[in-house]
Amino acid sequence: MVKTRPVFVDTDTALRLSFAVLAGEVRMPCSLRQVLIRMLEAEPSGTAQQRLWLDELLGEPSGLVDFAGLTANEIRGQCALVVAAAAHRLTEAEHFAMLARYAQSYHERAAGVHGLVALLLPAAPTGNHAALLDLMWRRYLPTRYLGGYSLRDIAQRTHVARQTLWRLAAWLREQCDAMELQALQRLEESFVRHGVCDTFNA
Repeated sequence: MVKTRPVFVDTDTALRLSFAVLAGEVRMPCSLRQVLIRMLEAEPSGTAQQRLWLDELLGEPSGLVDFAGLTANEIRGQCALVVAAAAHRLTEAEHFAMLARYAQSYHERAAGVHGLVALLLPAAPTGNHAALLDLMWRRYLPTRYLGGYSLRDIAQRTHVARQTLWRLAAWLREQCDAMELQALQRLEESFVRHGVCDTFNA
């Protein structure tokens, strides 16, 4: 099936949904549509974007994805290409940032988080590995898993002052924001050219 419209509205949506599709396919051997519906319905505090995806899957056009005319295998194939692009078209640091941000499995997300820590630690204003690792998880863990990752909790575990942690968190946010933006821009060039999406920033 040759589509005349992009499948995804932007690069962020393409990455979020593609990682979710491939992770769900492994965990639940049922139809793609059922995988996504179950995944999204299981998130009572889901984002507005996730609710739009769910509406799309339940038959209410959302404007974020366009699966019309595609079979389940074609959708999986499209999502696999998106995830592969994140692995092969980016720098190592950018790929780690995409894994930390979008990966669904703990193993993949941990690879991104630990990879970023290893790359950023030499330039960090505070060279405490445990503190940087905790702050990185604080940034990338889903909100429901963030118990124990307040600055007070991290300070108690790592023996780094909260004010120092606050400065380190601000530095980390600046570094990771820049890497994520660069990765999205790099992927956007390829995705728009190949008709995968319109833009990374709708």
